[in-house]
Amino acid sequence: MSLAIGTGRWSTKIGRHATKLMATLLAAASLLFAGAASASAVGYGTVSSHTGYAYVRAVPGGAWLATAWNGYTLTMYCWVDSVWAYGNYWTNRWFQVAVPGWRYGGVGYIHASLVANQPALPHC
Repeated sequence: MSLAIGTGRWSTKIGRHATKLMATLLAAASLLFAGAASASAVGYGTVSSHTGYAYVRAVPGGAWLATAWNGYTLTMYCWVDSVWAYGNYWTNRWFQVAVPGWRYGGVGYIHASLVANQPALPHC
């Protein structure tokens, strides 16, 4: 007697166990990611530039995606040291920020010298 894969009682039993295992793994993964997201540091800073605005860029020092005007409250996630640039002063520090309404996923980078009230954030 031969048992073809995908037929008979044997494959049904394996299918049920595989389904339960997959459901358990997906539930564990969703809990893991939900815990990581809620444990993320988020801070708030204010745009403060001697020009009256700051560009929010796709990558540090890269093309700009949006303009944030002085007084705009930024939601900030983390910092990275990258390209040196001059804003209010020279620095290579950039903050990863979210700006509501962006059509590019809502995440970009702003030069650290253009942010007042800088919160303590983790490295990206």
